[in-house]
Amino acid sequence: MSFDEWFQRATGNDPFPYQRRFARGIWDDDELPATELGGGVTAPAARLSLEPMELGLCEQPPFAGRPSWAERMIGLRDALGPFRLAYLDGILRAADMRASREADKRSFESPAVEEEAP
Repeated sequence: MSFDEWFQRATGNDPFPYQRRFARGIWDDDELPATELGGGVTAPAARLSLEPMELGLCEQPPFAGRPSWAERMIGLRDALGPFRLAYLDGILRAADMRASREADKRSFESPAVEEEAP
C-alpha cells in the first residue's frame, strides 16, 4: 500500500470504504459450523464477527455498545496487573499445548479404518 492509499484510508477518503475485516485466517461474517464436542454435546453453528477488533465502542449487534478488544485487554491488565495476567496466559497456553499433544497422540495411535471394496 502506498503512502497515498494509506493517507486516503486514514483520513476517511477511502475509495473502497467497506472491506471485510480479516484476522488470523478468519474473515468477518464467516460461519462456524455446528461442532460435536463429545459426550453428546454439540455447539450450534455461529456467525463470526470481527467488529470488536476495531477501536472504540462497537456499533452492530451482538456487540453494540461494548468495548473493543484493545479496551478489554487494557481493562484486564488494569484489574489483574501485568504479572498475574502473564501468569494466567502461561497456564492457558500450557493447557492448550498439552491438549494438542494428547490429541496428536490419539490420532497417531488409532488404527486407520480402511474401507473394503464392494
